[in-house]
Amino acid sequence: MQRQWTEETQNLPQRSEEKLPCTCKNKEKKQVKIRKTIRKQLGYAKRNLGYIDGFLEAGHAPTEKEKTLLKTIRLLYEQQEYMYSNHTHSAPKRIVSIQQPYLRPIVRGKAEKLSFDLYYPEKVLVDQIYRTRDNRDYCKGKGIRMFGPKLGRPSKNREHDKAIEYQDNVDRIEVERTFSLSIRCYGMGLIKTKLEETTRATIALSVFVTNLFKIQSCIILRLLCRWLNRWHYELFLAV
Repeated sequence: MQRQWTEETQNLPQRSEEKLPCTCKNKEKKQVKIRKTIRKQLGYAKRNLGYIDGFLEAGHAPTEKEKTLLKTIRLLYEQQEYMYSNHTHSAPKRIVSIQQPYLRPIVRGKAEKLSFDLYYPEKVLVDQIYRTRDNRDYCKGKGIRMFGPKLGRPSKNREHDKAIEYQDNVDRIEVERTFSLSIRCYGMGLIKTKLEETTRATIALSVFVTNLFKIQSCIILRLLCRWLNRWHYELFLAV
């Protein structure tokens, strides 16, 4: 029965795969054309879900993994239909990956980083795109200082603000360098796990390895400095 279920679902019409690339490859994507394509894709998804419901009513039994995927797909279809009907690009707990339904989108369409909400930091070093009024007000209400120039008139203590801004820039460079190093050298850019638990564990291991190499570099640097000081001291005594 499982084999028959798989064969029949693979034989569903593939018109949606033929229509979508035409719109994606078009350089000038007009809003009317985009909405027309989305409407067609929603229609194809609704039709295919109807086929699957027919198979289920006929007695076909999907596996547990297929049941989980089907549940995610139904929720994803409801969210996309809601956004299309209400002319919006956001929905509560919006799904961006069928294989990883626990991820959430942020600005620029990237997958959201996992947050733990343990405490509020003293300051946040963010890109200019995130320094909106809403984010500034939120950080101010939580006692968090946001990186970047303040809105409104320049303060009287301009020199002090420049010193703080310079130090924030230095700290931000170190943060960006650490992220880049973790992605290029320590496997953070190669995460292919599907489950939330394994994704968290993989990210934690990548951060752990990054910190280990940083500690190792600090130890080696300290030993090297101590050896150089001792060598200079012995050279001084010899002279």
